[in-house]
Amino acid sequence: SLGEVANHAVQIHGEKNADHVFLRNLRFFDTREQMVKGSYDKKRPDTHTDYGLIEGCLFEFTRGYSFQSYTGGIDIHHGENWMVKNNQFRNIRTREGKLTEGAIHFWTGSKNTHILNNRIENCDRGITLGLDQTPQYGGFIRGNEIHVVKDTGIYLCNASDVFVEDNKIFVDSSYPNAIEYRFKGSRDILIRTNEANRKIVSRNGGQAIVTGNRIDPGFTLALGHPLPANQPAPPKATAPKTLPEKKTALLNNKEPVTEISPGIRVFHHRGQTFILFKEAQAPFSSPHVTYAQYHAQRKAYQKKFSYRIYRSDSPITTVKGLSPLAEIEAFSGINDHFWGLKTATKLATKKLIRYTAQKGAPPLPPGTGIYVTNPLQKGESYYAVTTVVNGREDKKIVQGINTDASPVKEIVGRGIPVLQRIERPELFNYIKNATLYFYTRWESYPNTSLEGKPFDYLVAIPEKVSKPAPVGIHMHGWGGNLKKGYAWWQNASRGSILLASNQDPYDWWTGYKEDFFDKPMKTPRVRPYTMNRLFSFLDYLKKDSQWDLDMSRTFTAGLSMGGSGSIMAAIRYPDKIAWTRSWVGVHKPDLSPQFKSSYEQVWGKPGEGLLFENGEKVWEYYDDTAYLARHPDKDIGLICFSNGKNDAGIGWKQAVLFLKALQETRQPHIFTWGQAGHGQRAAMPMDAKGHTMPIDISTKLSLPAFTNCSLDDTPGNGDPSDGAPKGQVNRWLYWETENIVDQKERWEMTMGLTKKAPAAECRVDITPRRLQRFKAAPREIVGWELRSSIGTPLDRGKVVADHWGLVTVKGIRVTQGKNRLVLFKQL
Repeated sequence: SLGEVANHAVQIHGEKNADHVFLRNLRFFDTREQMVKGSYDKKRPDTHTDYGLIEGCLFEFTRGYSFQSYTGGIDIHHGENWMVKNNQFRNIRTREGKLTEGAIHFWTGSKNTHILNNRIENCDRGITLGLDQTPQYGGFIRGNEIHVVKDTGIYLCNASDVFVEDNKIFVDSSYPNAIEYRFKGSRDILIRTNEANRKIVSRNGGQAIVTGNRIDPGFTLALGHPLPANQPAPPKATAPKTLPEKKTALLNNKEPVTEISPGIRVFHHRGQTFILFKEAQAPFSSPHVTYAQYHAQRKAYQKKFSYRIYRSDSPITTVKGLSPLAEIEAFSGINDHFWGLKTATKLATKKLIRYTAQKGAPPLPPGTGIYVTNPLQKGESYYAVTTVVNGREDKKIVQGINTDASPVKEIVGRGIPVLQRIERPELFNYIKNATLYFYTRWESYPNTSLEGKPFDYLVAIPEKVSKPAPVGIHMHGWGGNLKKGYAWWQNASRGSILLASNQDPYDWWTGYKEDFFDKPMKTPRVRPYTMNRLFSFLDYLKKDSQWDLDMSRTFTAGLSMGGSGSIMAAIRYPDKIAWTRSWVGVHKPDLSPQFKSSYEQVWGKPGEGLLFENGEKVWEYYDDTAYLARHPDKDIGLICFSNGKNDAGIGWKQAVLFLKALQETRQPHIFTWGQAGHGQRAAMPMDAKGHTMPIDISTKLSLPAFTNCSLDDTPGNGDPSDGAPKGQVNRWLYWETENIVDQKERWEMTMGLTKKAPAAECRVDITPRRLQRFKAAPREIVGWELRSSIGTPLDRGKVVADHWGLVTVKGIRVTQGKNRLVLFKQL
């Protein structure tokens, strides 16, 4: 027992980030101020008290009334994900005219509050969410018995996204209202199946769906104390008809649920229509549910329940004659894949994450389903949601319950990602003081084959971000996710922004069959859905975000599966990707000993002959060696990659063949190999650390392709026992970008060997790539000159451009003292 104190019995300091407070089976009595108080600091809006539980407690004033009006039972400011259930509140009232705070009050930006099955007796007022200028976002008030003696039973004041249902309210005074929702900030509220002796009313512009409630002036509660003899007669009220509902038992817990989808909200934003509805099944109402608990029951519920979405250009009174727009599984409001695929066991203790449907809004309340669609034409539409239980659809349509009463205005568009939350960890991927922005976008074609499929995205901003900032698309490996599994945060020290996402399915950051998520097609094509959505999100960042981006310096980086995808993207989209860093990737999928079968799941087996969307056989299109051979004219950025010679899963031969293709097609690259297996790291130019690209590489700047360097080691013929056990190609060479000359008649660049090079000079073939203005015609004769670092001529000659107009000067001497190569058109 806690009581007889001058202030609060329990003080929870939200301003000090006091989280996970559990108060169970306690008695609070005779305090001067609020019995349980949660405080906050308005100067620190990102700090609050999270995940609290108050259960099975008694709050009372033993003499029948409080000591003053500044008191109450539970008073929480700025609390998120709290649950208050199975408690009793007695005699929280004053003898004077002023009101106490009542039994339960959450406000000042509190979010996702659950108030369940409490009994409130002889109190001034019952449950309050929000106040005049201090809103409440999201919550459930369900199954409470409330007896108030001065004011309303449930007061929603600037409270949004709240469900109020199955409560019993007895107003034991002349006050006319049992439930109030007040001010324009009170919206998206569902008030249903409550019983009361007074009215349910809107005040000052509050908005709610009110349905299925029973208002009976003679309604009362069985109380533990006698009623006053002079109780005034309650005002007359008309009881609306109760909504007829069909009940069914839910799996093994025998909890009755409503088959009809109770409560629908539809809104449109920039090309996407969001349909929110309350699901019939709601086994995860606690904010403390883990992914382990969720996955233990998910399949059983999803087998039993699904939801059909309907659209019409006229009000929906019946689904007869309508075809479902979609049928979705249960728990669509839960972010099932935030931690990535293949991680359910490893991350079982993580708390369940629910989606946010609008920027600035709280997560969807438990039991809320969501479907997002991209309409194909501009206009007005109506939507409805029905529930399917064990294959049987409940086709009842009730306006305001499972269909919208008014149409939603729609336009055609891609839609924009929805910001879910912002995190500021002390350390993220070895980088201090970064800010992490987490987004979800419900994608559709051409970004995925399944309309309305949610994908998560992370935008990480370093403490000192460049202006404009390059963006690195970071691709995780097997078992990773958008927060880890791609090795380093590349170039964070140079102000680069990190963009990451999750894979679903595991397509190695390429694409997948168009029927992957749907019924099998006879000859499906493989489309690059994954890269489409990554580039689409990048385009959103450029056009709509708060950051100034340098799109010409976009790069990719990845590990293993991500290392495979980072190179596949770089060589197929060289106009978008300036350079790439890849650890232990697959470059020729048909030769990967262990992972060929993984590619087969998304592309079909090679023998099936499925085609990529451009008509090429998909296994040929995504063969990096074959792709380079078919497109020697493509100007690709620098590829820094590595493979383990003893990496039996990825395979060594395919890495050697890829290196050979890079040399033969004269593309910029640095390759390192060794005996580190699947942990082999790539080297960066200029002896830089692995997480830093020291050279300024842009799609708008030319760069050299070095081939046949005299300092290269020998990788061998593809047999791990052949060639040098560890080595490099082009590791010691670099170039400078500050003084590039790229003119119509002349090109110049300074190059050198690093200090760690095993010799003071080398011989190497040099092919300028990504030339901006200097262009040679096929078979054109081009002059060249080699100069020292101080401009002294060292050598000169002529070279003939090849069939694609590429100019290669062979056997050029490059030193640690640096040299400058000059190309010029013959007069």
